[in-house]
Amino acid sequence: METIDGTLQNSVYLGIYHLGRQGGFTHLVTDKATFTCLADVFVDQAFRGQGLGKWIKEIILHLLDECEVRSG
Repeated sequence: METIDGTLQNSVYLGIYHLGRQGGFTHLVTDKATFTCLADVFVDQAFRGQGLGKWIKEIILHLLDECEVRSG
């Protein structure tokens, strides 16, 4: 349980929502200071083909640049 707790504490989760329905999800593993790794990007099948996966990755990279956090 300690390992799982540590993983959750060093992760950031973001969702994409439209009209209250979750259409996407992303998971970042980070030390919240110097390093972040994009671990997962999931877009629900009903929302695919609209560029949402690319869009959320662009948003994440922009936020990391602003925070001066290295991505890998």
